[in-house]
Amino acid sequence: MSEKLLQKGINLLNSKKFEEALAVFTTILKDNSNHVESLYCRAICYRNTKQLELSIADFTKAINLQGNNADLYAERGVSQLHLNQPQLALADFEKAKQLEPENAYRYSSLAFVYSKMKMGEEAIKNYEKAIELDPEDAISHNNLAVILEQKGNIEQSKRHGKKADKLVGKTTDINEGEKEKKSNLKIESPKGSIDLKAQQKKRSYLSVIKDVLTSEKEFKSFIKFIKNGFKFKK
Repeated sequence: MSEKLLQKGINLLNSKKFEEALAVFTTILKDNSNHVESLYCRAICYRNTKQLELSIADFTKAINLQGNNADLYAERGVSQLHLNQPQLALADFEKAKQLEPENAYRYSSLAFVYSKMKMGEEAIKNYEKAIELDPEDAISHNNLAVILEQKGNIEQSKRHGKKADKLVGKTTDINEGEKEKKSNLKIESPKGSIDLKAQQKKRSYLSVIKDVLTSEKEFKSFIKFIKNGFKFKK
C-alpha cells in the first residue's frame, strides 16, 4: 500500500471531501481488505454520505481486527445513533468506556444516549462523571443544565448553565423563546472547531451544539493519530 495514497485520503477526509476520500480508501482496501486505518476512515466517509449500514459494516470489521480500540466502538455507536439504533449505540459506548474509563468523552457519549432513551437519572450520572473527569467540559455542563431544568432542578441547572457560559466566555441572557428552543434542543456534543474556545468569538454557544455526538476535536485528534503511525494499544 502506498503511504502517499493513504496520506491523500486522510487529507481529503480532513478537508471534508468525503466522496473523494471514500474512493481513495476503497482503492486501498481493494489491495488490503484488512487495513484498519482505511476501514475506519471509509466508515467515517460512509456516515457523512448517509450510507449508514456500510459505515457500521466497516467499523465492525475494524473492531474484529482491532477489538481493543475505544474509538472504533464509539464511532460505530455514532453511526448506530444516526440509524436510530440507540440500544446498540449504548452497548458500543459502554464498551468504549470500559476500554477508556478515564476518558470524559466516553461518559458524555453514554449520557447522550441515555437522554435520548428518556433515562434522565442515568444521563445525569454520566454527565456528572464526565464533568468530574473534565471540569472544563462546557458541553457537558450545558447538557446537564438542560436535563436538570427539564427535571425541575432549577438551581442546579443554573449553576451548570453559568459554568458553561463562563467556559465559553459568554454571558447569556436567554429570553422565553430561546428557553423553549434550548429545552427542545437535542443534547449532543459539538461538531465544530478543533478548538471550541477559538470559535466563541465567531458564533454562539448553542450554535456549536449540532450534529450527533462526535466532536471535531475527537475526529482531528484521531486523524493526527493516524498520521503518527496509527499505533493501537496492545
